[in-house]
Amino acid sequence: MKSLIEEASSITKAIEKGWIRAGKPRDFSIKIYEEPEKNFFGMTTKSAKIAIVFDEKTITVPTEKTSVPQQVKQEQKRHLSQSQSPQRQQRVTPQPRERINTQEAHKPKVEQPRAVELSDEMKESISVWLGDTLRLMDKLHASFALQTTDQFVRITFNTRLVEDNNQEKLLFRSLSYLMIASLRNKFKKSLRGLKLVLASA
Repeated sequence: MKSLIEEASSITKAIEKGWIRAGKPRDFSIKIYEEPEKNFFGMTTKSAKIAIVFDEKTITVPTEKTSVPQQVKQEQKRHLSQSQSPQRQQRVTPQPRERINTQEAHKPKVEQPRAVELSDEMKESISVWLGDTLRLMDKLHASFALQTTDQFVRITFNTRLVEDNNQEKLLFRSLSYLMIASLRNKFKKSLRGLKLVLASA
C-alpha cells in the first residue's frame, strides 16, 4: 500500500488532486486530516488536508477521457452531507510521522558557568588600569587589595571613593564595566562568566 497527502482550498479539490497525483487508482481510501477554514470574507485561511491510501497494482493508465471514479464522487457527497449536519461531523487528526519528546524539545538549555582563568598578566593589567584610573580621578590617597578566585575578582578599597552610597555603587558598576571591556580589548579573549566585585572598607 502507498499513500500521499494533498492540500487544497476544499476537501473535494484535495481529493481530486490527490487521486490524479496517485495515478488515478481504481481502489483507494481517503483520510481527512484537516478541514478547510474560511475567514469572514469567505477566503480560505487554512487549506484542507487529506491522505489517499492506494495499492500500486490497481493504478489505471491515465487517459484524457478518464473521469473521476464513482468512489471519489461518493466520498465528495459524503463529505458534503456531513458538512451540512455539523453534529455528525468527525475530525480526523493526523498521526505524527515521528514522535517528538515535547518535554525535551521545550526544555531550556542551562549552560554551566565556565571558570575564567586569570593569568598573572591579566591581574597585573587590572592593577595598572585601576591605579591609572584613580590617578585620573585625583584619588591618589586610595589604595586597593586584589583577590581572585575561579569565578570573580574582588577589589577592596581602603577608603570610600564617594561619600554617597548610591553614587559609589554607580561608580563601582561603571568601573567594573570599563575594566572588563579593557581586558577584552587587550587580551582578545572572552571573559564571559567573570564577575568583578568592588567594595570599600
